[in-house]
Amino acid sequence: MYLVRLNPLGDIEWEARYIDTNSETTKALAVAAASDGGFIAVGYTYDHDSSRDDIYMIKVDSGGVELWDDFLGIDTEFDHAQGVIEDSDGNYVITGFTRIGTGSDYSFVWKKSPSGANVGSIHILNGGASRCNQNDLVQIGSSYYLAGWSASGDGYANLMKVSTDTSLSSAAFFGWERTYDGPGYTDSAQAVVVTPEGGLLLAGVTDGGASSPGDVYVVKTNAAGTVLWTMTVDKGGNDGAMDVF
Repeated sequence: MYLVRLNPLGDIEWEARYIDTNSETTKALAVAAASDGGFIAVGYTYDHDSSRDDIYMIKVDSGGVELWDDFLGIDTEFDHAQGVIEDSDGNYVITGFTRIGTGSDYSFVWKKSPSGANVGSIHILNGGASRCNQNDLVQIGSSYYLAGWSASGDGYANLMKVSTDTSLSSAAFFGWERTYDGPGYTDSAQAVVVTPEGGLLLAGVTDGGASSPGDVYVVKTNAAGTVLWTMTVDKGGNDGAMDVF
């Protein structure tokens, strides 16, 4: 896993590589700034012994010095962390996907304290679809909103609302899922932000497959996940949004 910090002029302040000694490959897929000046990075590590990908996370201080790390193997195939935030309580909340059985992807929420201890339970989510995969998350009040992709056939961009209380039962923890069907065959949300009025803005891709390259796909919703407007952007190539601010 490689992290680099730049100053406002783009100069490198520090760069560091972090190695899991049991892994051939360790990759960062998301990073968040912590209120103590450090950073939390998440992704996955390839496990030699089990020949699978496990969730990997690392906390570093403001100078890039490792404070602690942790990994988690939920099932025997692929487990990837793809989004992380520091919530209003100062805990770190991670989401992504786990592949359970023969190709069934489920989303998860895993919460860690600033010292690296687990907070509550790890929750596995499918939202009623046969497959789902969350890429990013935000907090509004006592809820987390997870943005990603869901499928029972075609793929749809999705938004899940869950509680911030990870000690709840699975039924009480899960709030709802909304899906958004763009003009392409497969749609996904890669990022989400809270809008000034308390709604949500999702950005990602709508992809028509080999015959129709992807376009940027944007969905604006209120806090209940109801669509206010959508838009696509086609610049003539294979386009997609990976983040939004």
